[in-house]
Amino acid sequence: MRKIFLFCLLLILYSGCVTVPRKPYLPEVKGKFIELTEFCKKYRLKYSFDTIDDILYIKSSSKDIKLLLEASFMYFNGRIFSLSQPPFYSQGKIFIPKDIEDIVGDRYKKEVGRPYFFINTIVIDPGHGGKDPGAISKTGVEEKDLNLKIAKLLKRELEEKGFKVYLTRERDIFLTLKERVELGKRYKADLFVSIHANANRAKEVSGVEVYYLSEKYVGNNLRALGLTSEVLEDLNTSEYRSKLYQRFICGDNSKQSLDLANSIVSTMEEMGFKVKGPMGAPFYVLKYAYIPSVLVEIGYLTNPYEEKLLKRSYYLEQIAQAIAVGVDTLNRRYVRLYGER
Repeated sequence: MRKIFLFCLLLILYSGCVTVPRKPYLPEVKGKFIELTEFCKKYRLKYSFDTIDDILYIKSSSKDIKLLLEASFMYFNGRIFSLSQPPFYSQGKIFIPKDIEDIVGDRYKKEVGRPYFFINTIVIDPGHGGKDPGAISKTGVEEKDLNLKIAKLLKRELEEKGFKVYLTRERDIFLTLKERVELGKRYKADLFVSIHANANRAKEVSGVEVYYLSEKYVGNNLRALGLTSEVLEDLNTSEYRSKLYQRFICGDNSKQSLDLANSIVSTMEEMGFKVKGPMGAPFYVLKYAYIPSVLVEIGYLTNPYEEKLLKRSYYLEQIAQAIAVGVDTLNRRYVRLYGER
C-alpha cells in the first residue's frame, strides 16, 4: 500500500500541472490574451510558476508581479489591480489578459488600481470588558475602563483627521477575541488597533509598548489577508482558494503593520513618552484580524508613578493624540507615494 501511495505521489509531481485549471484556447479569445513567454520577452521579464498553488511570479529589477490562475486580479509593485479576464493554462501554455500590458506599461488610469494600503476605516478594540476586568492596580483601577477611555479619545482624534472609526465596544460589555476580530471584518476596516494596559510583578517596569504581527509568528496559520472581504466574496472563493489568496500576498500585512507600529513609536518618542517597540507578538487580535493591525499597551498599572498618570485625563488625551498622529503620519506617507486616496 505504501509503494502504491508513493507511486501516485510521484506521478502527480511528474505531471506537474495536475492542480492547474485547463481551458481551451479558442480563436475568439486570442485578441484578449497574450501568451506568457511572449509577454515576458516583450517586457524583458523572468517568470516562475508554482504548479501546486497555481501562483505565477513575474519579476524584473523594477517590476514585481504575482498572478493566480483563474483569479481576476493581479499584484503589481505593491498595488492590486482588477483584470478583465483571469489568466489560465491551456495545452502546455499560460495565457494572461492583455490589459496586464496596460498596467505594466503604466498606461492605466489612476483609478484602475487601488492603493495597496490607504487607511479610510479604522476599528479600535478596547481590550477586556464586562466580566473580564483585565489588570487591576493596587488602588482599584481596572484596565477595561482605561482601555475604553483611551479608545473613545482615540476615536475622536482620528475622526477629526478624516477617518471613519468604529469601536468594538462602546460600553462595559464582554466580547470574545473572535467577536472582536469579526467586527473588524464586518466594518471592512483598513486598520485594527487594539488598546490594552499592562501589569508586571516587578513594579519598577514601566512604559508604553507597541506590538505588531511579525511574520515569524504566523507560521503555517492563515496569513493576514491583504485583499478586502468584498473582493473575496466577488470571486466566490472556496476555503482552499481563500488560503491561496492569503499566501499570494504573504507578508505584506505584516510589513504594513510594522510600518504602522514604527510610526506610532516614533511619534510617541517625539512627544516624550517612554516607549518600547515595535515588537512582534502572536496575539490573537493581531493574528486573525486579517488586516494591518497593532496592539498598544498604554502603560503599567503595577507601576505607582504610571498608575497616577493613567488616572489623569490630560495624559490619556496625550496617548490618544500620539497614536492618532502616528496613524495619520503613515497614511500621509502612503498618499505621497501613491497619489490621492
